[in-house]
Amino acid sequence: MVHRRARNVTGALIATASVTVTMLAASAAPAAANHRPTSRASGRVAPAPGRVPPSASPASPAPGTESGTAPVPVPLPDTRFTCAPSIVSQARQSLVGSITARIGQLQLLVGRVRGAVHLEPAHAQSLLDTLTVTELPGLGALLGQVQAAGTCRALRAARHSMFADFRVYEVVAPQTELVIAGDELDHRGAVLDQRGSQVASRIQTAVATGRDGTSASAWLADYQRNLAAAQALVAGRSAALVTQTPQSYPADEPVLAQARTDLHAAGADLRTAATDLDRAARSVRG
Repeated sequence: MVHRRARNVTGALIATASVTVTMLAASAAPAAANHRPTSRASGRVAPAPGRVPPSASPASPAPGTESGTAPVPVPLPDTRFTCAPSIVSQARQSLVGSITARIGQLQLLVGRVRGAVHLEPAHAQSLLDTLTVTELPGLGALLGQVQAAGTCRALRAARHSMFADFRVYEVVAPQTELVIAGDELDHRGAVLDQRGSQVASRIQTAVATGRDGTSASAWLADYQRNLAAAQALVAGRSAALVTQTPQSYPADEPVLAQARTDLHAAGADLRTAATDLDRAARSVRG
């Protein structure tokens, strides 16, 4: 800025000096400045020195102008994603941490799938394909790209890929947990259904032998109603959940949210149904 100011001051001084010299020359020879000699051949007044005759061709446009009117804009380099090496290092370190955390989360999910006792084999295979064939190798490759990246532009692209291509926390983690929960609730409903059939048979036997089965039958009816509600919420839920992909986000977000709500309600219905069945069984024994 100091040099620029110096150049501006120097230019102003030069301009002032030129004006002064011009004024001195004009005052020294007023007659010469106002006299216009005539041409001997035509008798016309010759143009003033330094002026272009009207019939003369216009001067060529100055460099950097269009038709001598406006400057031609010079394109500037895109510097939106350029940054100092220290900033690149900090951004790289932060992104490495984010990807590493996601890889750790995926590894935990693999353990959850393999340890889920009541997970349907087809559902387990689908989840493992997503976790071990797509997500983990993809994030591992992205981690290598980030560690080798030397510009903010490259890191920005990698960060976008981490979210858009993998969606560990938004899709894969809730999807895995909800499928496991859905199959677990489906199994509990099946077990409770079998036990309910046994209790219903005992109530019928008691009534056939002359015992009062009114209370037991009422509790059994409550059990059947709550069990049916739970089974309706769980039916086909896991099969729909395993089809969700990170690439379909955010369209699959309401699917996951609704599944979470429905499975929570199904769990409550199953607990109530189990309580009703216990009371029915105690009533028939009494």
